[in-house]
Amino acid sequence: MKQLLGIALIVFSALVHSGSLEDAAALGNELTQSVQSKASTKLKKLANYKEVKSFLKASGCPGFKYTAYILPERSKFYLIATSSKNVIIGRHFVGDIADNLVDVSSLTSSTNGCLNMGTARAYTVGMFVTHLKPEPNEFHVQESNLAKIALYVRAGDELYSVSEGVISIVEE
Repeated sequence: MKQLLGIALIVFSALVHSGSLEDAAALGNELTQSVQSKASTKLKKLANYKEVKSFLKASGCPGFKYTAYILPERSKFYLIATSSKNVIIGRHFVGDIADNLVDVSSLTSSTNGCLNMGTARAYTVGMFVTHLKPEPNEFHVQESNLAKIALYVRAGDELYSVSEGVISIVEE
């Protein structure tokens, strides 16, 4: 019985892990579509514009420009960092939004620091990123899609590949 329970926990753990990777990939692909279609949101149109601007001033990376995007069907608000045509892994933000009001207390950063990986030059196969959170997230997918490169993300004991809108574990 203990052995059966152990197998069930392993299978359940793998399913939860897989589902969260699929969710992150789906979000990243939706976010990519918003960025590519230039479906940004003007911060001044937000009900709590001053509060969001104050948050961004205190938490954003110097030298990065931030553009706001809303995924209304998911009630998600994004602040995406850009700097020229560089691949920016750290420091984007995501939070909840309802009725044009951003829940500033829910805004979380993609990383603890500002990580500009530079421009992906022609024939760049991939870039390697270490990551503090347990898995790659939608920002990795979005940056990989926009730069048209593979990102390799080390998170915990796993190595992940983020390419063409898909996150997968690399078998070492």
